[in-house]
Amino acid sequence: MSVKQYELDAILSKLMSDENGKPQPHTSYFLFGSSVTCQPPVLDTDIDVGLWGVSKEALLEIGAVPDFKDYDVDLPFNSYRWGHIDHDSPFDDFKGRTVNFVQFITATAYSQHRLAAGLCKLLNLSERDDRIAVFDVARNDDSAYIYNLIPENKIPKGVFQ
Repeated sequence: MSVKQYELDAILSKLMSDENGKPQPHTSYFLFGSSVTCQPPVLDTDIDVGLWGVSKEALLEIGAVPDFKDYDVDLPFNSYRWGHIDHDSPFDDFKGRTVNFVQFITATAYSQHRLAAGLCKLLNLSERDDRIAVFDVARNDDSAYIYNLIPENKIPKGVFQ
């Protein structure tokens, strides 16, 4: 069973709204990962969503569970997983059935990851290692390297001036 678009839309609407259903002005999200970055998109994978201004309580309220991954560096975000989860299954069994929420702690990290997601989509990076490299570069704020990644005819005017 895979996560349907209407399920994702409903979840995101709830996360971006207050308890009365009114949109919260200081919340934002973006989609990233191979389900949206690559053309054609990868269909049998999980969905990755970057969040800003969404509380842990809101994530727990929709049924998301903390995803305690053992990263070798301190990262400015918390991970949560929502969907059709079987905790006794290996990670690969989650693909296509879950949404990974990445709750950013700093506005800078959110902006850097959003930039990296956009660059990955612009460059149509289908290899996971290539996408990770772009995210690492964006996190380290290496704009000169990023500039060299983008084909000259695709650089929006005024971005790097």
